[in-house]
Amino acid sequence: MGEHEKALQYLYRIAKDSPNVPSVFQAIGEIEELRRNTKQALSAYLRAYQLLKATDGVKPDALKQMV
Repeated sequence: MGEHEKALQYLYRIAKDSPNVPSVFQAIGEIEELRRNTKQALSAYLRAYQLLKATDGVKPDALKQMV
């Protein structure tokens, strides 16, 4: 669990500096989900989904995986 906390701190810093990188928010969502923090996980997944959707040329499969 301590490793999750370190990873989250790192990822949240990256998200703050690079707020338009969907994979960062996807990773945050996955870790928050493992920690059973549903609200934070859904928020991160939603942000990742929104970023992917807004990107031109996104393959439908990538969006499907997010949903």
